[in-house]
Amino acid sequence: MQEEEQQARQCLFATAPGHKPARSSGEHLFPKWMRKHLKLDLRQNSHEQVLGRPGQPGYEIRRRTGLTIHRKINCACRSCNSGWMNRIENEAQPVLTALIAGKALPLDAAKQLAIAKWVTLKTIVGDQDHLETTAISARECEQFFATAMPLDNWQIFIGLYEGTEWNARFDHFPYVLNASQQPSHDRRYNTQSTAICFGRVFVLSCSSIFPFLFEIKGMERLWPPTAGTVTLSTATINDGNALATAKIIEEVVGVAASRNTAVAKK
Repeated sequence: MQEEEQQARQCLFATAPGHKPARSSGEHLFPKWMRKHLKLDLRQNSHEQVLGRPGQPGYEIRRRTGLTIHRKINCACRSCNSGWMNRIENEAQPVLTALIAGKALPLDAAKQLAIAKWVTLKTIVGDQDHLETTAISARECEQFFATAMPLDNWQIFIGLYEGTEWNARFDHFPYVLNASQQPSHDRRYNTQSTAICFGRVFVLSCSSIFPFLFEIKGMERLWPPTAGTVTLSTATINDGNALATAKIIEEVVGVAASRNTAVAKK
């Protein structure tokens, strides 16, 4: 993120009823507790951030210091960070830790919801990494502040990953769908998909102001909730299909995305 984008700004949730005005502070894209569970080369001291699409205006590859796992986004105030956002982290941590370790942990409704809330939080945080590609509206942020629940018109999926290129990786793809028909929306983009991979866990969130549902072969839906317990036992995501899975909306609705991704430098 460029220096001008890192300047202090209001907390992302500051417009929500009940939130007092406050400056934002850094929120980790990947939580600190996760670092010791991931097999990372800590000798690396840089990563790449890819913005936009090749051949299109705004396309840029930025080289950043530090690992992706250390990345902070300046978006939430200390009160949010240490309060309700921290509670979401604490609720999801034991479940995600077990999955990172490769345990075939049955995910009942409570565990599925804990992961879905965490994915929603990280998607909203990551959406703020590059202000020119934000797609999640102020109304959605206000709703999440009020309920700490996954949002309307969101879908969240989970699968197991096996490979080397996607560990500690975050890919954000914003889209514009039906711009002439869209309801009131305060962001440049109105649809997004975000893939987050850590260890053997691959999660994907998709949201839009236009409601649509779809399934992803080899992944389990966490939100909207489905009946029954889910057990992940076989890796279905790999280095060959991870990017296509992250951009599944393009296949569903036939659009091309801008891109904001943070990956380890090769």
